[in-house]
Amino acid sequence: MYALNFEEAITVPVKYRRSLKLKNMAWLFGYRSNSESFVEAKQRAELGADMLIELAHDNKDVLLVGHGIMNRLITKALVKRGAVIKEQTGDSNLAYRVLEMNL
Repeated sequence: MYALNFEEAITVPVKYRRSLKLKNMAWLFGYRSNSESFVEAKQRAELGADMLIELAHDNKDVLLVGHGIMNRLITKALVKRGAVIKEQTGDSNLAYRVLEMNL
């Protein structure tokens, strides 16, 4: 029986990696093409962090499933507000972080 390795299944082919990296770097420096800017993404992450804290007040445990840079931006915003990273598996596809916050 074949076991699917998700890390391999969602790996970007080598020929596209360079253009994706250049596009992502340009986005970080303000270039955008029909998408939100990096500044707008950071503002959305700040709002998301506030929403997660509010949900945690009501529910104790909260799960966020997201994507790449937004996860990192929300993590940074939560740490700025006092959250502590208890566990993390890195930044690769399917990685996760567990944060804890005293409310």
